[in-house]
Amino acid sequence: MVEICIEEYNELSDNVVEFIQTLSDGFENDLMCRKNRYCLRKGDFKTIVERKWLNDEIINYYLNLLENDRTKSLDVFFYSTLKKSKAIAVERLVKAEVMNFDMILVPINVSNHWILCTIDTITKTIQWYDSYLSLTSLATKHKKMDLIRDAVKEAGSPSEIQWKTIVLQHTPQQSNCNDCGVYLCHFAALLSVRQPVSFDSIDCKVILEMDDRELSKNSKVWRSFVVRSFLRKQNSPNIRKP
Repeated sequence: MVEICIEEYNELSDNVVEFIQTLSDGFENDLMCRKNRYCLRKGDFKTIVERKWLNDEIINYYLNLLENDRTKSLDVFFYSTLKKSKAIAVERLVKAEVMNFDMILVPINVSNHWILCTIDTITKTIQWYDSYLSLTSLATKHKKMDLIRDAVKEAGSPSEIQWKTIVLQHTPQQSNCNDCGVYLCHFAALLSVRQPVSFDSIDCKVILEMDDRELSKNSKVWRSFVVRSFLRKQNSPNIRKP
């Protein structure tokens, strides 16, 4: 059950508070929304509003909402598949026609920590966006990106093109141990529309300003992030420097 003290939510709109209350009713497995092959249940939304690690379902659903004619997302299982079988991963890339998109979003879970990799077919770079840069070594980051780069080459990139791997060193950094998935989602929201990854705090401004996109119309998703944003501001207003 989601513990709610209404007095603490005076800054939030009535429909957001109402949404929080609905999570306390029914069962964890109750279906809340569906898009394409992804669906979210009450238990999934609780990983957002109860300040837990975001689960696979939230990450997959959210990144799928960000897709447009220039941006494609891969699911959270792509990288684990790549580690086990490059051939299967390459087949998935080919089937997804990734080379027809400018930006491909690749969520990766490293030791229970969410990071975002991107395949940028315009700049021919594989980029690493991490809200906890000190968690893994630079060599480890590049090794993981090398796997993705090699798969992209086999999936149809011309052999003469030299792909580079880049670790972004000035991404906003989380100040606790459970917001990595939230940062991943914010990174992805910005990158999906070719905006620089730069924000002063975790909030939903990026999401709520996208009025013309399906993301903002999916009220259950953005309401959950509004709640998470509010709780972050109340409990840990500062973010770490990279």
